[in-house]
Amino acid sequence: MSTPQLQAAIAIWRARKNRTGGDRVSLAYLLLMVAAIAMAPVIRALWLGSTSTAGLMLLTADQAPDAVSSLTALIWSSALLLGRLRGPALLPPFLLYAVANSGMKRSLALRRPVIQAAAWASLLSVSVAGFSSAALLTSGHAGILGILGFLGAALTAGIIGALLALVGQALPRTATCIGIGIIAVASLGGTSPRSSPFLPWAWAGAAYPVEGAGAECALLPLAGLTALALVLIVFTSRMLNSLNFHQLGSQAAKWDAVVTFSSTLDFSLAATVYRAGPRFGSRIRAVRTCSHLAMTFLVRDAIGLLRTPVRLVVALGMTIASGVLLSTASITASSAVLPATGAALVLYLATGVLGQGLQHAAHVAADYPLYGISDRTLVVYHALFPFFVSALLVSATVVACSAGSVGVLGTPVLETLALVVLILLTRLGAALKGPLPPRLLTPIETPAGDLSIVAQLAWAFGELLLAILAGMTAAIIPLTPVPALVMIVYVTIIAAVRWRKRR
Repeated sequence: MSTPQLQAAIAIWRARKNRTGGDRVSLAYLLLMVAAIAMAPVIRALWLGSTSTAGLMLLTADQAPDAVSSLTALIWSSALLLGRLRGPALLPPFLLYAVANSGMKRSLALRRPVIQAAAWASLLSVSVAGFSSAALLTSGHAGILGILGFLGAALTAGIIGALLALVGQALPRTATCIGIGIIAVASLGGTSPRSSPFLPWAWAGAAYPVEGAGAECALLPLAGLTALALVLIVFTSRMLNSLNFHQLGSQAAKWDAVVTFSSTLDFSLAATVYRAGPRFGSRIRAVRTCSHLAMTFLVRDAIGLLRTPVRLVVALGMTIASGVLLSTASITASSAVLPATGAALVLYLATGVLGQGLQHAAHVAADYPLYGISDRTLVVYHALFPFFVSALLVSATVVACSAGSVGVLGTPVLETLALVVLILLTRLGAALKGPLPPRLLTPIETPAGDLSIVAQLAWAFGELLLAILAGMTAAIIPLTPVPALVMIVYVTIIAAVRWRKRR
């Protein structure tokens, strides 16, 4: 198959969903409404925050280049690790099967999606860098030449990130070692542009426009990033040709399933597509005879999570991070809402792993009893493990971080318990939610257009909104506990209503 034949095959594939003029107008209208209603206020709020006195203090702080280096290291290591699951060299399953069995080299057949991924990554990187650069330029804290050098470094860093994802796709074991190594070196302090001139992610921080610095400060780091990008581009063809069809087919099928579930707003099923199965501890008996039935379920949930150690370590790390954010909220009482909201979101993600037994109990409760105990008892017993682990870890972290700053530790612990209870109740309600109700697909005609998508998005992201509200109410417990109590009652009512309709 030659290049014209490949283009013809792609054109035939795209023609299977030929859009009419009305479809294009509708899509343009939808994008315009989303940009005007959702994106414009967010962009305006970010711009006002960046150009405010506090925002400019953060952008011009001495630690700003180190923060850019740390963010670059995090993005690159994430690209290496995530490329093992879903790399940029990917096509839809049927088209991939047709192209991969045509005799064409994969370096030619899969070149287009890699270029598209690099273009999107560089566009996103330049957009983020351009936002902060515009704030620095309009306030007079940076010159135009320094801004251009930083934007060039952001463009090159985005291309490198996309190609590192290809490295993870072609060389998964090597990418895992490199990604963990980047995280380890960056965590040990290897992010300062001055102390780490030989670390590529530090070059991005060195190109950050500092007040009083000229454009020549960004030339050397930009040259280093460009050289690294060119090296990766040279090896792109070899990496593409090393990809095997079984690996590509598996990634294409999983991504197609994710797209299908996401199109129906069923993000819980979409998340399970990439959930790794247990690989360790299969010979360890999970169900053991204990003195009390509650202890049996505690041991069972603990051993079940030990069989996926990587996910367990990540979940425990996120739980500790939630405690750090919550302690920050306790220390900075004047601006406690933002870190407390972040703590709630991080804890909500962590309980997705720690509360697997709770989700299993909620799903089983939708069927006939199988374990010889009532459905309520099953849910309560499976809620013990995530509750105790989350409460102990977050409370210990809050006490350790706040002991020297907060006189009374009872209030942070009370915030922790309230937040854990709210998050677990939200998780239970999410597990009992079920698929999208057909009544939400009914059009809602208004002068602004069909707003049924608003109800559908509220249904899909309702738990995240509840987690945000949980963090906000937990942050103001020192002032008044009434909102937290109202929130607990509200989330409990939602879970109870869904519990009654579970069958």
